[in-house]
Amino acid sequence: MRSVPESVTVAQVLDATTDDILEEVGERLLQCERCPDTGGGCYAKLNEGERPHWVEKIERHGGPGFDWVACERWEPYLLDRRMLAWGFPRLMLRKTFDDYLAETDSEQKAVELLRDYVADFYDYAMQGAGVAMSGDVGVGKTTLACAVCRILLSEQKIRSARYWDAANLLAALRPTDNDQDQRRQTVHDCMRCAVFVLDDLGAHNTTDWVREQVGLIVNHRWSNGLPTIVTTNTSVDDAERSLGARTISRLLHNALTVDRRAGW
Repeated sequence: MRSVPESVTVAQVLDATTDDILEEVGERLLQCERCPDTGGGCYAKLNEGERPHWVEKIERHGGPGFDWVACERWEPYLLDRRMLAWGFPRLMLRKTFDDYLAETDSEQKAVELLRDYVADFYDYAMQGAGVAMSGDVGVGKTTLACAVCRILLSEQKIRSARYWDAANLLAALRPTDNDQDQRRQTVHDCMRCAVFVLDDLGAHNTTDWVREQVGLIVNHRWSNGLPTIVTTNTSVDDAERSLGARTISRLLHNALTVDRRAGW
């Protein structure tokens, strides 16, 4: 058993344990063997990320035996589940700044600015300052936005976040006969989360009603000093035509602008 030092004999293991404990240890170790690199192999058994470990002395009875220690994969796995529930793309769950390969001076500058934003997040948050990232398609804006949220959540600087691709959010807010409660919940979640990511904002065709709903979200966050991260590859003029000048102005209020282009 890998959890037992080589110096410990079979007799010592048997003396310090019971058949029930050995059976549970065997089951746990089998789960660990099958666990993917991303963790969660023991979730179905509700073992809460614990793995068996042989110790020389267990405090509760003073002798050697098996105790349970937290698996290093457990907390990242739980954070994955939370981020998925909050809308983050599965491929972006564990992105960090190290995953972003800056190829130009402007891209390197963007990473440095965002590292500073995360490091000094409380100072930025006191001003309600979010981030506005503009740039061409495929330069990694979504990767950087998700990396910011992952690090803030991992470091427990925030307790919640929400991610929406702008086109999908506008579609989700369009009124239909059947999903009024879901639309109301979507607006509420976007309003109240600690950090809101509005990804790939473009020149979307939308209705006055949807524009009003997005305006409610942005205005609530602006008036309550809640940071928003917005990414776009379009111009400010096009964004204003889509969502309105007032909404875009409040999205950009105090925002840290990354790769300033087209007026952002």
